[in-house]
Amino acid sequence: MEGNFLEKKSRQVARAIISSNGKILIAQLVGAHSFLPGGGVEMGEGVQMALLREIKEELGVTNCEVRRFIGVVENCFVNDESIMIHEVNYLFEVSSNELISNFQPNSFEPHLIFNWIDATVESFKKHNVLPLLLSEIIPDFFLVKNSIWLTNMR
Repeated sequence: MEGNFLEKKSRQVARAIISSNGKILIAQLVGAHSFLPGGGVEMGEGVQMALLREIKEELGVTNCEVRRFIGVVENCFVNDESIMIHEVNYLFEVSSNELISNFQPNSFEPHLIFNWIDATVESFKKHNVLPLLLSEIIPDFFLVKNSIWLTNMR
């Protein structure tokens, strides 16, 4: 991605794919886009530890298990302040008996709403789940045995 930007930043992000009965849990930023639960990895913090911390902060869930590494989604975009962001999303399958699709999860952060959506390309697009590349792997999520790597950087 070329151009004149005020600033360039790199961001490491841990993301959870939490599934239940064919549904995937997403977080919606109130009035904006959606994304998989998780968040930024802090300096000196392991990616899996960051993921567990973020799940606790966002959902109040402490009883969860990181089951397997799914892969990496590399995403480059320009934010509203004309800052180029190079985001590397580490995806993990996460399970918890506290997170099942029969129950609406409570958000512990006022700017987030959590919803269960169908694990389809159409549903991910309808709910504006970012990065957009995620919609390419979700239909095959339950079949994928090897790790994946997707990028919008060419």
